Amino acid sequence: MKNRKEEYILVVCPNPSIDTFAWIEDFKKKEANRITHEESYPGGKGVHVAMAAAEMEIPVKLLGFWGGASGKWIKEECEERYSNIECIGPEVKGLSRTCYTFKSDSLFDDTEILGKGPSVTSEDLSEFFKEAENYISNAKCVVMSGSWVDGIEDGYQTLVKKTNSYQKDVFLDCTGTNLENALKESPYLVHLNKSEVQNFTGKTNIIEAGTELLKYCEVVAITDGSKGLHLMSANEHIQVSHQLDTIYSTIGSGDCLTAGLALAYSEELNFEGMAKLGASMGAANCIRKELGLLNKSDVEELKNKSKISNIGL
Repeated sequence: MKNRKEEYILVVCPNPSIDTFAWIEDFKKKEANRITHEESYPGGKGVHVAMAAAEMEIPVKLLGFWGGASGKWIKEECEERYSNIECIGPEVKGLSRTCYTFKSDSLFDDTEILGKGPSVTSEDLSEFFKEAENYISNAKCVVMSGSWVDGIEDGYQTLVKKTNSYQKDVFLDCTGTNLENALKESPYLVHLNKSEVQNFTGKTNIIEAGTELLKYCEVVAITDGSKGLHLMSANEHIQVSHQLDTIYSTIGSGDCLTAGLALAYSEELNFEGMAKLGASMGAANCIRKELGLLNKSDVEELKNKSKISNIGL
C-alpha cells in the first residue's frame, strides 16, 4: 500500500441522484397509476459510499456534478445529515436525476427506474477534474463509484491516472466502458457483484473470474448476495457472510461495502479485517429501512457475527 497520512476520503460520484422509494398497490398498463406513499433520500452509488463512511465518523469530500434544485437538495441533505461530509464540484444546468424503487405486493416489487442525469459542458468537465486534483493529494484514498453523466466513457480512466500520479490508491466500483477504460490505469481495488464480474470476464466460477480481474488491479471484491463478500488478492482469498433475520432492502449495500473496504484501508487493517469491515457495513445497510444508509452500532454488532472462510489461493 502507498503512503497515507491524510485525514479524509475523497469519494467521486459523477451522477448523484434523488433515490425515491415509491409504494404502489399494482401497476396497470396504459392507465394512470397512483403512488400511495413515497420517501426520498440522497442517492447515487458514490453518495451512498460517502454517507456510510461519514456514519463511521470518517471525514469525506464528496465530488459530483450538481444539477439545479435537485442537485442542491442532494448536497443539503448529505451535509445536514452528516457534518463530516463536504460536497464539492461544479453546479451544472439541468437537474440531477431521480431514481425510483417501487414497493408493491405484485411481481414488480423492488423494480428500479434509474434517471439519466444532466448534461455537462466541456467547461463543467474541466472544472470537475480540476476540483478532483485539488483534493487527491491530501486524501487517504479515492473511491470512484457509479455511472457518469452524458455518456462520458473515460472519466474514471482520467481520474485513476491522475490519482496514481499522486501515489494514492483508487477503489473503483463501476461497469461498462468506464470500467474497461479505467482498468487500463491499474486501480488498487475493483468491486463488482457476481453477475458483473462474470459478464466482464466471461468466467462463471468466482475464483476464476476474480483471478482474471486481478490482472488489472491488486485487490478484487466480489459480492454474491446472501453468500457475502469474496475479497481476493494474488495471495489471499477470504469470504465473509452474515445471517440476517430481517432484510428491508439491499439497495446501497454494495456501496456501503465499498465504503467499508476504503475505511479499513485508511485504518491500515489487515486483509481479513478489510473483508470483515466491508461485509459488515454492506450487511448493516440491509437491516435499515432507509435507502443506502446504515447505523454504526449495527456494524459493530455484525462484525462480531461475521462468518469468515479463509479460502486461500
